[in-house]
Amino acid sequence: MISVWAPLALTAATGGMLALPLAPAVLEILRRKDAGPLPTRKDDGDIRNFARSFRRYMDPLRAPIAAATQSNSIMEARLPNGCYTLIVGEGGLYPLSEQRVETMVVFGKEISLLEQLTFMQDVYAADVLYGGRNNVFRGLLGESDIYLAEGTHVLRWLHAEGQLIVQRASHLHTRCSSEKAVHFSAGCSFQRVFAPLIVTASQAQPTFTAEIIAPEKPAKAARPLPRSRVHGNLHLGAGEIFLGNIIATGSIRIDQGTRIFGSAKGNGDVLLGANTRIDGSLISTGSIRIGPNSIIKGPVLAESEIIIEPGSRIGSPSSPTTISAPRILIGCDCVTHGTLWARVEGRVEE
Repeated sequence: MISVWAPLALTAATGGMLALPLAPAVLEILRRKDAGPLPTRKDDGDIRNFARSFRRYMDPLRAPIAAATQSNSIMEARLPNGCYTLIVGEGGLYPLSEQRVETMVVFGKEISLLEQLTFMQDVYAADVLYGGRNNVFRGLLGESDIYLAEGTHVLRWLHAEGQLIVQRASHLHTRCSSEKAVHFSAGCSFQRVFAPLIVTASQAQPTFTAEIIAPEKPAKAARPLPRSRVHGNLHLGAGEIFLGNIIATGSIRIDQGTRIFGSAKGNGDVLLGANTRIDGSLISTGSIRIGPNSIIKGPVLAESEIIIEPGSRIGSPSSPTTISAPRILIGCDCVTHGTLWARVEGRVEE
């Protein structure tokens, strides 16, 4: 004879097995231990993050740096994590003969480096640093101006509190930033650059900001601009004026001397003639070619390539902007404000 409790036991056992996988979820609903958001860093979008982290890392060496600088000597120090650091308190010409430096190096005074030096660890310069030809830096933080000689390579990151002057055939492989200005010579390559002022020239020279930037006229109160949609390709003839924002489902061609009081977006290649002006953004799903002596006030974004011909200006001192594409080619005598971000390759053309 079957017991009356058998079906009940089977039902209870089956229900328990079904409920067991849900037990953690039920406990979480009741106790709420893991319901908070995952912690994430909030500063990864800032190109200067590496420099700020390195400066905090260097804080324990402030006293040894001051002592070496005051005594005009060279000494070794050790960070809390056990890392050895070479502190060069002498100014002038770099006094050591080794071409390959394995430890982290700190320069307490204005320093001039020899040619063919390779720094395997990060470098800190408390004063002006003059690099030598074909130097290689892993990472570099300068509290003043930095001069990189011809053929320099920076492998990871670079930040200057003053101006950064980069001579011909130098390669900044990742992040580069300055609190004042970056001056590129022809033949340099870059990836991600940020500065209030970015200048390209045949031979880069430090220049007072006031000599480069013309004073801006006071901005008038902005009025809403109309938006126009063009089905197919768009062509604006020479000297035309367009008031408003424009979107084309095809390519865009803008001839010489044309001005758009607004933004332009093309679902294809965008070609700007010489002396054109766009008061807003310029966006393309293909490539963008900006003619000589053109002015664009807003972001310039392309999914393929951006070519900026000589004499062009993008952004303004009061409104820095972003130029971004997988590949960016920029001519000499150009001025930009904000960020240059070539996700694959950026180069200053001859």
